[in-house]
Amino acid sequence: MLGLLLPAITAQKLTLVAEPYHAVLVQSTEFCLQMRDVHRLSGTIDVDRGGSLSVHSDNGTMPDYTMHVGPRQSNSPRDYVHAVNASYLCKGKRLVVPGGAEILTYLALKESFVEFFFEDPAPPGAPVAVFRHGPNAPLPPPPPPTCSVGGGANQSACDAVPSSGAEPACSWCESKDGVHKLCFYYDHKPDPAAGWVCDR
Repeated sequence: MLGLLLPAITAQKLTLVAEPYHAVLVQSTEFCLQMRDVHRLSGTIDVDRGGSLSVHSDNGTMPDYTMHVGPRQSNSPRDYVHAVNASYLCKGKRLVVPGGAEILTYLALKESFVEFFFEDPAPPGAPVAVFRHGPNAPLPPPPPPTCSVGGGANQSACDAVPSSGAEPACSWCESKDGVHKLCFYYDHKPDPAAGWVCDR
């Protein structure tokens, strides 16, 4: 959690300079928000009274916009202690989207703008998107090729599928009648008695 202390604070002022916030939840693309969007917040707000922040979308899914942060809500029914609203263009139409923001006090009274969210302006105000501080995590590596996908093209591709154990991953097999040539998982290759010849 101490890694969230990046924004600087001076006497109840919180300053953000192109701080990244990544979408962790997007319920509807109707509001021009998408998963993996990164919005950079800049500006200075009063921790108690709020203020305005300029926002830039790294992904270019929407033009730059302004987020208005309301005053601290001491009796908030949720963890989110500030109401927010954003006004931006989406598909040629100006939207005003309400939501909230969480600003937490950590050790040594340092404040951090942890996350913000948007809600559908129509009742009952269902969540539209949640953005958390920090960049997107890297995408996971692609799955290893499988015998039916990566190795299915030809014998060379089949035999090149990497193994995760002592035995080969795949085996290239041809039917004795010459009609079928397929890549099978090594431990599930067809029985030679069924009319197949496999390279390993």
